[in-house]
Amino acid sequence: MPSTKVRAFFLLLALLLAPFQITAASASARIVLVFADDETQLALADPAGKTLVAQEGMVVPPGTTIRTKDTTAELRLEPNGSVLKIARNTVFRIQALQNIQGASSSDFVVLGGKIRMIAAKVAGLASAYNVITPMAQAAVRGTDFAVEANAPEGDWICVKEGAVEFALLTNGSKGASVLVSAGEFANAKAPKFAARKASEADIADKFSGLDLVAVKEAEVPGHAAP
Repeated sequence: MPSTKVRAFFLLLALLLAPFQITAASASARIVLVFADDETQLALADPAGKTLVAQEGMVVPPGTTIRTKDTTAELRLEPNGSVLKIARNTVFRIQALQNIQGASSSDFVVLGGKIRMIAAKVAGLASAYNVITPMAQAAVRGTDFAVEANAPEGDWICVKEGAVEFALLTNGSKGASVLVSAGEFANAKAPKFAARKASEADIADKFSGLDLVAVKEAEVPGHAAP
């Protein structure tokens, strides 16, 4: 049985390490603004509606709504390295971040406009994401895809890499869902809700305006250069 001195030593060691463990946990889920073409065309508001000053390198808190006018923006999730690209004229909200305030997933809402997400694939780190539009919800694991909300033809998703579960939403409740794999797209308003093959021209059109600037595809863990 360990002596009293040994037990006291390990207790002291645990107390000394506790602050570092808390710091690591608090830093384990955050989102950073890493790029904007023009910060003056970027409007950020916290959950209470208070305006936040947009600056590259800032940590954007959960609940923040981001509006891009004549600018694009790039966000990086830390520490896993996933990247979000927000197109021009888009309204986007960080609904929740995984493990912050008990959230089981990182949830993002696209109220209008278009985004691209490259979700990192990190061994031993289970990350779950949901991208929600007024008409549908995409459940994401490591993949590369684009989503547009309130498009004239309906909310859609197009996948470059991996696979995404795309489910219809009615009054906030999930309905029918389809698995959209690499090289496919789906539209929430299509007469037949199904994943369809996307041509190279389709993919180029869906991903237009969503090229990364500050972070490249190959820099996202688990993804190779295109």
